Amino acid sequence: MGNDFLHNPHDRMFRALFTRLDSAAGFLREFIPSAVSERCSWDELQIVPGTWIDEEFNEFESDLLYSVPMRGGQLGLCVLLEHQSTPDRWMPLRLLIYMTRIWQETRKQGMTDGRLAPVLPVVVYQGARRWEVPTSLGELFALSDEARAGLAPFLPAFEFALFDLSRVTAIPGGIETRVVLEIMRAVMKGPEAYLKALEGASPAMQEMLMEPRTALLIETVLRYSLLVDSKASRQDVKLILEASPGALKEKAMSIAEELIQEGREQGLCAGLRRSVCRLARIRFGDDRQIAGALENITEPERLEDLHALAATAKTLEELVAALR
Repeated sequence: MGNDFLHNPHDRMFRALFTRLDSAAGFLREFIPSAVSERCSWDELQIVPGTWIDEEFNEFESDLLYSVPMRGGQLGLCVLLEHQSTPDRWMPLRLLIYMTRIWQETRKQGMTDGRLAPVLPVVVYQGARRWEVPTSLGELFALSDEARAGLAPFLPAFEFALFDLSRVTAIPGGIETRVVLEIMRAVMKGPEAYLKALEGASPAMQEMLMEPRTALLIETVLRYSLLVDSKASRQDVKLILEASPGALKEKAMSIAEELIQEGREQGLCAGLRRSVCRLARIRFGDDRQIAGALENITEPERLEDLHALAATAKTLEELVAALR
């Protein structure tokens, strides 16, 4: 989890919450239109693969894709759940690409009876400012009102369901969903709001930590709280967590120590990478063949071996071969 979480804390927190089927079902049941929700068997919600490769070998990956049986829908309902921390005016087009990939894949696998399963696109937006860019594909077409009316039967048109955390007052779902999304919302508002939300969430987090089904999620929340760039002092965050009830404080301090150690290891790895490149430049006049590959190596022990090899290798090719 370490490096990925460091680079994408918001996305990782989002996925940690919504890969929990009970959290996802609780949120979607309350959020999507009741006319749809009431017909879905939410206790049978499942995550399905959301990665597809097109003919040119370009990979497309959605955030999360679910399937749920639906009364009156022989093929059930697919729910495409996407996370955004910044507004994206091209979101409708991106979702359309994902939706066509879903339909192509189900057709290719023979999962249809000559018809397509409906796909409901949902975007959870975490940003501090309101989402004021298009939420429907039709808004992206450059047309006058008259031309739009005439072409309407021939143009694809759909809207996505937007859950804008910057505007909502009530967060749907169970306690774990409310705690996580409230913290994710507050982090975008600034340090004061973030610290207040974290302090207010502590009793609920303590309660959740005591339950096996939510304990791992709270560990992820604590890691997120200590890593995320909220402009709040890391020390202020630690003080709030240190004032938490016993088990939560103990877990928070344990994770803080893990992060300190990860930081030390990352610093060591960065120094070793620089040193290997420097030796390659001094001895062979070039480090371009190894610089990119070194970035993918995160084990200090292997980097130490490469550092020793960079000082003793007879040719650059010998060093390059060791990176494979």
